[in-house]
Amino acid sequence: MYHFEMTPKQVALETLPFYGKAPNGDTISVNNHYFLKNDKPWYPIMGEFHFSRYSCEEWEREILKMKAGGVEIIASYIFWIHHEEEEGVWNFEGNCDLRRFVELCGKHGLYVCLRVGPWAHGECRNGGLPDWLRDEGDKDAVLGVTGNKLRSNNPRYLGYVDKYFEKIAAHTKGLLWEQGGPVVAIQIENEYYRCEPDTPSRMRHMLTLKKMLLEHGLRVPIYTATGWGGAAVPDNEALPMFGGYCDAPWAEHINELPENPGFTLQPALNDPNIGSDLQDGSSSAQKFEYTCDVKRYPYLTAELGGGMQPTDHRRVVAYGKDIASLSLCKLGSGANLLGYYMYHGGTNPIGRLTTMQESRDTGYPNDLPVRSYDFQAPLGEWGMPRESYGLTRRLHLFLHTWGEIIARSYTYIPPFSCKEAGDCETIRLSVRHESESGCGFVFINNYLRKRTLREHPQFSMELCLPGETIHTLPLDIKDGDTYILPYNLPLGKAILKRTNATPLTAIGNRYFFYTDDLPIYEFASSGCDTLASLPDIITLSEKDSRHAYRFGDKLYIADCALYEKEGTVYAEIVKDTRVTIYGASGEPTVLYLEAESGEYSGSCTVAQQADGSYLLTPVYSEDGEHMLLIDYTGDKAYLYDEDGLLVSDWITTGLPYCPSLAMLGNPVSLRLVLTDDETPRYFDIKRAKGCRLNDARVILRHTVAVDTI
Repeated sequence: MYHFEMTPKQVALETLPFYGKAPNGDTISVNNHYFLKNDKPWYPIMGEFHFSRYSCEEWEREILKMKAGGVEIIASYIFWIHHEEEEGVWNFEGNCDLRRFVELCGKHGLYVCLRVGPWAHGECRNGGLPDWLRDEGDKDAVLGVTGNKLRSNNPRYLGYVDKYFEKIAAHTKGLLWEQGGPVVAIQIENEYYRCEPDTPSRMRHMLTLKKMLLEHGLRVPIYTATGWGGAAVPDNEALPMFGGYCDAPWAEHINELPENPGFTLQPALNDPNIGSDLQDGSSSAQKFEYTCDVKRYPYLTAELGGGMQPTDHRRVVAYGKDIASLSLCKLGSGANLLGYYMYHGGTNPIGRLTTMQESRDTGYPNDLPVRSYDFQAPLGEWGMPRESYGLTRRLHLFLHTWGEIIARSYTYIPPFSCKEAGDCETIRLSVRHESESGCGFVFINNYLRKRTLREHPQFSMELCLPGETIHTLPLDIKDGDTYILPYNLPLGKAILKRTNATPLTAIGNRYFFYTDDLPIYEFASSGCDTLASLPDIITLSEKDSRHAYRFGDKLYIADCALYEKEGTVYAEIVKDTRVTIYGASGEPTVLYLEAESGEYSGSCTVAQQADGSYLLTPVYSEDGEHMLLIDYTGDKAYLYDEDGLLVSDWITTGLPYCPSLAMLGNPVSLRLVLTDDETPRYFDIKRAKGCRLNDARVILRHTVAVDTI
């Protein structure tokens, strides 16, 4: 048995100068440890979704699916080039309708963080700066390599930025928090490392941008700035935000990366890989110094990788457990905001003059797909859920239920916890303890991307707290296992002393946990003198926990996407699906949803053309949303409409290519072009040789009303 003598930390809470009050009296504020909403500790979940990379007709549905996944704040870059591709010609309509998007978020009770740039990156052309602006400025300054004309206090550049901020202000008027709207946060610039010759100059520019935002009335409770890589973060003016990805598809080599330290439970704010594509060789992420006193701020993430966007030279795959384990490690290491980039994928628009993807032709380190920005996110390019959607959702359910305790807690790393990323033998473990209640959680991560970790049979720990000792229950920890084990957890009037199950959520006096082991729940004797005083506990399987949703006072278990709109829960299904519904008491209800799509499986005619391309002619039914599943061998796939416009593309990673025909306008036919290229590349899933279409079939995605809450 491991022994850990824990001395609770004595940390004075300091109120930071970030505050906002809505017309209804609701407040948002920040101290040096956590966020507060109406003066109560708040653990928010933030997910990135780029409105201008998605069909505006589908925004509402996807916003609701993000909400169902546990997201409370939707973050979005505003890509300047999407709105002013030609100087003076502004576009805030259709998929670029910023106001409509923010209003939809507010309609459904979600907050908004606007990442206004002006430079965004986001794998967008010029990092989001318009070509005409880049051509006028120092070409290299877009990347922040040399020069001071762009991304600086150069008056001519600031004049253009002023007009850009003016447009943002006009299209969000009345939608800011203090005006009764959902916009609670604004990110200033992005990855602002080297665009000026020294840190004081960079600080002056960041302060100038914030001053300009305020002059345009863009006043919100929270301002943020990316803090990784030594980026400029002016003290007391912006909260430093951090991130971490499970791999680095932007790395310029094609070798396997070393073990990622993000999978250890150690209090490291910075991922050494993040932003490395925009750093020079003399300032690696290992050498930089923070530009603000990070100890004065809560540990917050804005770019916790919800997936990864593959590049032409690195075809990485973000597995569901990669995302879930990384999220758990950030939480267990002390993060008090989980902010995912991306949470929802999308499609790059094609402009009037150019395509909009990052490419080496525009001076950037990577070549990306012209259209696809799927990002392997929990909700993909076409809104289809991935394994990571369920794995992160159960973590969010936990935080929505016990987030106030977590926010107040401090992180403790036992001396026997793994410290080195490549150590596959040592247990990976941390404790978050809340002194006021004596409650805490033990976080265990026995997962490391693309590695095998040692098993730990009958693992237990003696946790010595002031006045008591907790002996955790023995666990047979296998490779890939993760746990959140509570102790002294209040469940109604009872105190759960220890358990071998992970808490999920609570509905009334019914509490949901999950484990595939025989569950054990041990309560403190005080307050539990009778069986009637014990809480009602439902133990779910590991599998069911991945499929759990909560709407109102019900818990739903379903292997599909669920969302709630105007009091009705809907399911998106492509196959017959069972839904189990738990209330606050009584037996669960079981429903069976029929997809009725069998006759349309494979209903797409294929004709190979003389030039080697394929003419695909889908067969449509009257009901449902039609998806096209394309099984091919090759390096890349391109879909063109009848007018010859590239409407979709895919670079081979080993993941399925399944565009939505409905979102492409249900075309009569499409031309598929496959390419082959044997240039050496990095693949997580080895690519088969050859270039051919193996199969193309139509799959129906039905939306079915499930229940009224």
